[in-house]
Amino acid sequence: RGEIKTGRVNWRVYLTYFRAVGLLFCLGVVITYILAHGLSLGSNFWLVDWTDDARRIAQFNGSSSRGGGVNGTTLEPAAADWHSGCVWLLQALAIFWGAFISSIACLRASRLLHNNLLNRVLACMLTFFESTPLGRIVNRFSSDVNCVDRDLAEKWRTMLRIAFWLLEALIAVSFALPWFLVALIGIAAMFHGVQFLTAVGGTRASVALYWGLLANLLKSPVVALVSPDDGKGGGRTVGSEFLQRFADDLASVDAEMALACRYLIQAACGLLERAAVLCQLDVSLLLALLAGIAALLFVQVAVYPHSRIFISSSRQLKRLESTAKSPIFSHFSETLSGVTTIRAFEQQSNFKRICNDRVNFFNRCYYPNISSNRWLAVRLELVGNLIVTFTCLFGVLARGTVSPGLVGLAAIYALNVTQSLNWLIRMTSELETNIVAVE
Repeated sequence: RGEIKTGRVNWRVYLTYFRAVGLLFCLGVVITYILAHGLSLGSNFWLVDWTDDARRIAQFNGSSSRGGGVNGTTLEPAAADWHSGCVWLLQALAIFWGAFISSIACLRASRLLHNNLLNRVLACMLTFFESTPLGRIVNRFSSDVNCVDRDLAEKWRTMLRIAFWLLEALIAVSFALPWFLVALIGIAAMFHGVQFLTAVGGTRASVALYWGLLANLLKSPVVALVSPDDGKGGGRTVGSEFLQRFADDLASVDAEMALACRYLIQAACGLLERAAVLCQLDVSLLLALLAGIAALLFVQVAVYPHSRIFISSSRQLKRLESTAKSPIFSHFSETLSGVTTIRAFEQQSNFKRICNDRVNFFNRCYYPNISSNRWLAVRLELVGNLIVTFTCLFGVLARGTVSPGLVGLAAIYALNVTQSLNWLIRMTSELETNIVAVE
């Protein structure tokens, strides 16, 4: 089995892929997506203004009957149809050219990466082919190249589309209900500030405890490093106990203690907020508390676990899956080349068992990836429901001060946030896991 890398994908791998794509193609894709979603946002706001014409006409007629006047004009139906048709045509052209340029760019990158891989393999010495299994080389030229050809290009386009759509939705909701964005940014900044302070404090405490433990160990007498007599004569060194202190215990201090302290501070602040609301019995404080809890849940549930846990897990599972596929190709090619010898010694059942074992190991690496996708979907549904709930809540509370069309537009965008968040995090993870093929 090949060597399995761990951790994040090196930025040089992304740089290699983007160099293969080309700077002009990257700029072309980004510009066309910006134009497409900018036109979509503009057309939606124009539709909001168009639907508010009836309300302006009613206000104008009412004020005119009382002798007043309202400076409101409406668009002619023909002009409205012409404007909307032009905007939608330009949007369709921008979407088409964005998809076309991205497809050409991904094909160009795939061709350059394949040629580079082929040239390097052909330039290798014979010792490389003697030490590297044939199945691993076949896996690079089949599975990984296919991933770069099809999967990576598709995930890249989908991630860009969803990311720009979320930016469009954020602009629309913040324009319609700006106080929701202010509350979200404030709570998110406070949450990340608490994360940063607890991370720095936890690291400082871990370093101090490590050096203190090491200093005490180095100053200890030799008799403290040897266990009492075990009854068989002589003592024995208790190295496993010291390894336990320096491994598991310090790992708990590094990771679990800082996380537990952070959650404890958040829970304490939440209890204080609820206590303040109960003492004051003020509706404004209740609304502020609900907005804070919604924003905190959004950042804590959507950003931290999904970007840290799901993406890192999917990336490593993809590496395991890619590594577990090479032995299957290697065993299959070796079986084909030696099929006469296998039949001569009647080893068919043995080779079938080996093949089934390797396929089962590959399935054990593939199944957790599907389970992690279900884990992501359940939690993002909760995040989307919270966003829809509080968007509608603030829209109802702001009745009379905000245009009904803007509230409806914000609600439409909020209803689609769940699916967009799901696909954004999923495509980000898929992009990082499929870039392993370039790695």
